Amino acid sequence: MTREDEARALVAVINNLAERFPDMSRSDIETVVAEEHGNLNGGPIRDYVPLLVEHAAKKRLTKMAAEIQASGGSSSVLVGKQQTVDRP
Repeated sequence: MTREDEARALVAVINNLAERFPDMSRSDIETVVAEEHGNLNGGPIRDYVPLLVEHAAKKRLTKMAAEIQASGGSSSVLVGKQQTVDRP
């Protein structure tokens, strides 16, 4: 997978997550995806990076959405705080 292919795949991940989490701002989703990509950005095998990023970002966004719903707060308060997530 080339860097361009990976970048296109990450845009698709952002779009998929934006549909799955319509109450989250696109900016917050992009931030979470970028953070998760940064966590995986160094491995020599790139083919599965977008899939792993989507999986980790989905777990974080699900947790964030639940916290937002429970508190009635804003999603922007939670983004940028690296949350502990079980890795596959």
